Amino acid sequence: MRIIGAVCIAACICAAAGFAANPTATSSESPPIPDGEDDPEFWRQTGQDSISRLLSSPVVDAPAKNVIVFVGDGMGISTVTASRIYRAQRDSEQPGEEGSLSFERFPYTALVKTYAVDRQVTDSAASATALFCGAKTKMAMLGLSARANVSECDSAAGNELHSFIKKAQDRGMATGLVTTTRVTHATPAALYAHVAHRDWEMDSKMPKRTRCKDIARQLVEDEPGKNLNVILGGGLAYFKDKQRGGGKRSDGLDLVDQWKKDKKNRKFVGSREELLAIDTNKTEYLLGLFSGDHMSYELYRQEKQPSLVDMVVTAIEILRRRGDGFALMVEGGRIDHGHHENRAALALRETAELSDAVAAALELVDLQDTLVLVTADHSHSFTLNGYPARGNPILGVAGLSEKDGLPYTT
Repeated sequence: MRIIGAVCIAACICAAAGFAANPTATSSESPPIPDGEDDPEFWRQTGQDSISRLLSSPVVDAPAKNVIVFVGDGMGISTVTASRIYRAQRDSEQPGEEGSLSFERFPYTALVKTYAVDRQVTDSAASATALFCGAKTKMAMLGLSARANVSECDSAAGNELHSFIKKAQDRGMATGLVTTTRVTHATPAALYAHVAHRDWEMDSKMPKRTRCKDIARQLVEDEPGKNLNVILGGGLAYFKDKQRGGGKRSDGLDLVDQWKKDKKNRKFVGSREELLAIDTNKTEYLLGLFSGDHMSYELYRQEKQPSLVDMVVTAIEILRRRGDGFALMVEGGRIDHGHHENRAALALRETAELSDAVAAALELVDLQDTLVLVTADHSHSFTLNGYPARGNPILGVAGLSEKDGLPYTT
């Protein structure tokens, strides 16, 4: 079995200082215990079952034919913990803590130590470069070694790093990327772009009088981007001219049309309906851009946009037709955005969706020849506060603060 889970820790996990230091301070009564959990034998058997399951996992010695890398952007340990509870409480009558996300049941797990060469806490550009290209670099740079200089276009030449997608293409494998962010955003861009700053996603964001290509152009015009068989995500406005195409580009280019002209057996889609209607047996190249910017949070997603699960299933159905194997990167990119906005419900829902996408992928591949990895690029300073009762709603109130007697959230 070829499945590995890893969670990255980059940000400090803050303590619940100022909240209830006494676990009995918020209630005079003990919360109810789920059936069977008061019996020591229950826990002995639970532990034994877990060990037996891991020991019985088959070991595959042959090299993998296919590889799928899932990245939960900003998905640190505390996010995984809270999302596990969130998903179980949403989908069952159980308290939630005993649940697990799909990738938490993988037979191999590890922790990843992350940092950039110039920062204690990495950003997504430097971390994605490290993940996909195998070398750490400076914050904000994509697909370049640390010998290049941030925001200096000319320093890129000779310092390019190549991702596993490029190496897969060199071996004749089909390749693809799926993300809920713009396809030119930091994590997916590290697969194909070489730029001195992650913000250079289109020409209007580039320094004036520069000879460098923006990220969107590199995706469409250069290797390995132009050779990707599947590209699914957001960011349509970064490929369209603002005068003629309703986009944000100022150079007059329509990169979608340019992508179409360069491909045979290709399909461009802009909605969930169009995505689900394509014939995956007759589609060799697929470009799907489902929003002008990032795709919607799953909690707010309308029917016009596909879910992460929809995109992953379609991508695998196209890529697996190739006899020489495939390499696919899937990003749950809006976990990070939910945390940046300090909106826990959004981040947890995005993590649950990533879990569902992993589960869907496992149903479509043969683990005897497919390596599946799930990881994160960095964490967030996200905490579970206080001593909430077992089964307490993960998005609810945890108790009363000892400082002022007011309620505080989990």
